[in-house]
Amino acid sequence: MKTHPEYVATGSNPAQRVQDDCAVQEEESQIPPQSRADEFVLARPLPYTSIVLDLGDVLAFYSPTGLDLPVSSSIIKRVITSGFWAELECGQLSRAECLSRAGRDFSIQAQDIEETLRLLGGTLKYNTELVDLVHHIKSASCGELKVYLATNITSQDWEILRPTVESWQVFDGIFPSFELGARKPQGTYFQRLLDKIGRAPENALFIDDKPDNIVAARALGMPCIQYTGIDKAIAAIKNAFGDPLARGKAWLSAHAGEMWSETNTGVVIHDTFAQLMVLENTSQPNLVTLPEKTSSTWNFFHGKPALTTSVYPDDLDTTSLAFRNVKGIREATKHAVMDEMLKYMDEDGLFNIYFDHNRPRVDIHITANILRLFHAHGRTHQLSNTLSYMAAVARTRAYESATLYYLHPDWFFYHLSELFAISAPLASDNDYGTNTTDHIDRRGSDGEGDQDLAELRTLLKTRLAERFGNPDHSDPWSLALRLVAARNLGFRCKTFSSSSSSSSSSAVLHGADEEDGLARDLRKLRLSQERDGSFGAGQPWIYRYGHGVLIGNVGLITAVAVRALESFS
Repeated sequence: MKTHPEYVATGSNPAQRVQDDCAVQEEESQIPPQSRADEFVLARPLPYTSIVLDLGDVLAFYSPTGLDLPVSSSIIKRVITSGFWAELECGQLSRAECLSRAGRDFSIQAQDIEETLRLLGGTLKYNTELVDLVHHIKSASCGELKVYLATNITSQDWEILRPTVESWQVFDGIFPSFELGARKPQGTYFQRLLDKIGRAPENALFIDDKPDNIVAARALGMPCIQYTGIDKAIAAIKNAFGDPLARGKAWLSAHAGEMWSETNTGVVIHDTFAQLMVLENTSQPNLVTLPEKTSSTWNFFHGKPALTTSVYPDDLDTTSLAFRNVKGIREATKHAVMDEMLKYMDEDGLFNIYFDHNRPRVDIHITANILRLFHAHGRTHQLSNTLSYMAAVARTRAYESATLYYLHPDWFFYHLSELFAISAPLASDNDYGTNTTDHIDRRGSDGEGDQDLAELRTLLKTRLAERFGNPDHSDPWSLALRLVAARNLGFRCKTFSSSSSSSSSSAVLHGADEEDGLARDLRKLRLSQERDGSFGAGQPWIYRYGHGVLIGNVGLITAVAVRALESFS
């Protein structure tokens, strides 16, 4: 079987793998993160104590393309999905009688059916990638996880497949329908299986490709993954059994210094802004690449601008982010630049994006970011109009409209919620790279404007609560921004646990649960994690150029997602 870097087996024998894996677990904490970056990390305690796998179209597939079959594929499919074939699979009808009835009903010869099935059997392909993953999870569990096979199959067909399936040495029990006297999706089949393995339904994760089987298992209380393809299945299984924080952090470590942005046109963007955002959400300078600074203000680009003018002015957005997160910047420099920033504020309290009066562009999200900087340095009183404007935006839900550079409304809540984060760390003017931080209480540190801040906080909490569970903004980036804001504003999640799941077709399916919108957002974010541990690969867009080109950054989304999940863990 093909072995993948995410789950490297240490021995060919499964029992030996369990022994080897358990023997090294105590030593793993000594291994540098980079050397284990692509490994799958198992959650503890185990979310489920057993996996129940289907065989056909999950672990084994026919590949009849190009075969000259005595009975056409369409007719043979009708035969093996017929009522009399179901009786054969349940051991309630002889094969001879079944083939005789098929011959009568479909006007075909019994020997032609057998020959067609024989030829199809020769085309079987096996899903060794999925078997490898299940092997690894079982080994990592040190014998706690049990794996079972649940398949609708005739006794004759099983004898053909049995040697291969048993050679995988992964199953603790195999339950073909002809032995149980029932078949999926009959409730009797599932109940008999659960009785034999001695597991409660909620502890047995069922994986199958047939919707009817999924519905039946869920009705009995079994969590399910509907198999729709190998990539989605592996991602869903990893999300069901994996530790999302360890996986996300391992991905970040493996991609340290390389997390550049990319446009929807395939152009790599070396932007300082995304690097600073990663730093803000991880507090790990080793993960990012920042430019050597020769000026007091900061530029969006790290080096040469891309897809824009050759001369690109420094901007207030990136500078504000840098002043809050990069150590080694003198406080006198920050205040001098903030004085300069005030020259770019209009009468409404909105800030121009650039240190360039010839580029008059204002943005509510960038203004919110700048407000954070002033508030953290005790200068909120200078932005009274800004506070009023932010409150008006929250009151009227004006944030729902996309701005020139920012598509996601939840940027608004991400920035402004940081005003109320208790004892949030702010980079000091110690040398860059040290661990010393000043802890600024951002709930009105200058002693003025407390009433306006209190009003803004109330509005933010009300409006953010409205957005929990919003199906129109359920991409990983929106979820991560929203969840960070929720934690900053003091929201608690009553029903979320690290092993919870959503009703997405590519994730684990549970029976109906009563849960609030915040719990649903947490579940969605957790289960959006990619098979490699990152977040947002399918929807990586975080901002855009003014001319519409989208800019995405999987590293940044992963950093914020990890922070969001960790804050509620």
